[in-house]
This record gives sequence, C-alpha cells and structure tokens, in this order.
Amino acid sequence: MALGNEIGIALPGPRVISEYATLMSRSGRLFLAHARLLAANSKYFQRLLDRASEKGEPLNFEMGEHATDGAVLVFVEWIQHKDSVAHFDNLKEQELTSGSRFETMVECWLFGEHIEATEFRNFVMESIHYEEHLCSAQVPKVWDSVSAKSRLRPFLVSTYCRLLHYQFDVYEMKQVLEGIPPSMVLEVSMYLFKVAFWVKESPLDRGFEFNVKEYLEWV
Repeated sequence: MALGNEIGIALPGPRVISEYATLMSRSGRLFLAHARLLAANSKYFQRLLDRASEKGEPLNFEMGEHATDGAVLVFVEWIQHKDSVAHFDNLKEQELTSGSRFETMVECWLFGEHIEATEFRNFVMESIHYEEHLCSAQVPKVWDSVSAKSRLRPFLVSTYCRLLHYQFDVYEMKQVLEGIPPSMVLEVSMYLFKVAFWVKESPLDRGFEFNVKEYLEWV
C-alpha cells in the first residue's frame, strides 16, 4: 500500500488493479494512471501497453530523462481532468524544475514530445503563452535543453521577442543579445528581421501580432 501513499491517491481494489499503470519519474517517484487514458492520449503509451498486454507483463514503466516529478504529475492530472486549466497551480515547490513554473512547463512539453502526446503539448504551449509572470530572462535558461529540431524552439523565439517588446527599448538590444546563447542570438535576429521585413519597421517599436494557434499541432 506504500504506492498509494507515495502518489497521494487511493489504490484501486484488486478487481480493477490491471486497469492502472505505474509510472516512475527520473527521481524514482511513482505515479498511478489509468491505462485506458494513457493509451488514448499518447501513442508512446499505447505501444507500451499493447506490448505489455501481449506478453502478460505488469504495467510498470520507467519514464526516462524528461520525466521530472512535475512533468509526470501534470500529465497524469491532465489526462483525468482536461477541462481544468489549473494543473500548474497545483504543483508544490519541490515539484517545480529549479523552482520555476516556466522551466517546469518546458519540461512538460519535452515530456509530451517524448511520449508523443500532441494534445498535451498543445495544452502546455497555451499555458506558457498565457503565463502571467513570464519574463524574457527565463527563456535563455531553457534554450539549450530544447533540441534544435524541436517544434518548441520557434515558439520560444516568438515568445522571447514578444516579451522583449514589453521589457526593453530597441536601443538596449545589443546588450540584451550579448547575454543569450549564440544559437539563440541567430534565431532571434532572423525572427526580428523577418518581422521587420514584412511590417517595414522595427517590431520592437511596433509590437508583435503573436497568435499562439500558429504554433499548435493538429490533433
């Protein structure tokens, strides 16, 4: 019964225990999730569960590098209550990556990428977009943890530039760009140039018409 205590929810009775899977985060913490909901929301879990069912194996899965406590907890809560937008509000301090909601959100998106959960990634991306306390200085901190080929990178560039518009004057840009990773400087510069080309003026003066739906994936 230690498992139920560890994840903070009651274990199901013996009659339905096979309907649940145990997920282990990279820290070793265990989470319980309904197998049917996992399969319905993740192609990765669908394959794992099909394979386990065929071989008669227990539904116990170690989730790997991107499975932080916060990422797994948010995903497990999300598959049960998709109509709620408060999943990140429920996280405790120790479940936040480096104590940061934004870094935890990025970890959630990366976890969603690993488990092939498109709708979950869209939820996370929209949560980042509407995060009230996000500032531009937080984006460079996660940059190197995101693959250059990831769909998250263009979104982070747009988000960073949108935040720059609110926080810095155009004449401060040289100093700002000197403080971010070199690969990020290139992508931010290309984005600013592209926007300036189309609107014929500095986007930092004019502002950004940023539509998060352009970055969401088809489900």
